[in-house]
Amino acid sequence: MFPVGYVAIESIDAGWIALNIWHNAQYIAFVWLQNNRSFGDRAGASGRAGGRAGRQFMSWLSRRRNLWAYLGVCLGISTAFYAGLYYSAAAPGLGLAVLMVVYQTINFHR
Repeated sequence: MFPVGYVAIESIDAGWIALNIWHNAQYIAFVWLQNNRSFGDRAGASGRAGGRAGRQFMSWLSRRRNLWAYLGVCLGISTAFYAGLYYSAAAPGLGLAVLMVVYQTINFHR
């Protein structure tokens, strides 16, 4: 992917976006596989056991047959979050500094 992003794509912006999408897709796949191992198909009784509602939801969401639902939940939550940030930028009094702190918190937290 790196030769495609840095060599084959002429625009550095488009190449960087392609690499960023590739990296994020790998990260989401890694997290889903870890969740699948912990909660999903192969977790056995411990992954399907009751407990908190969040564990039950993750157990359901992390099964192979629910991969598209998992991706939809990830896309929905991130879209809502970033749309909220985008529209809050226009709100008076919030300011660029607060948005930069939020974005940096997200980046360093990951």
